[in-house]
Amino acid sequence: MAILIKFRRDTSSNWFSANPVLKVGEIVLETDTNQVKIGDGTSSYNSLPYGFTQGDVTNIFVAFF
Repeated sequence: MAILIKFRRDTSSNWFSANPVLKVGEIVLETDTNQVKIGDGTSSYNSLPYGFTQGDVTNIFVAFF
């Protein structure tokens, strides 16, 4: 059985407009820039730094394992 992981995704402008507080470890993708942010449970979206970019398998591996 395959495991499917889906990230929350939307455009950069929609993320910045909504500016949600992401749960600890929650990963969201900006579909127009392929940039990713990872929640810390307290910071709003606009104040979080960008993490790895979509397709960066090395960083995904390090983040989860």
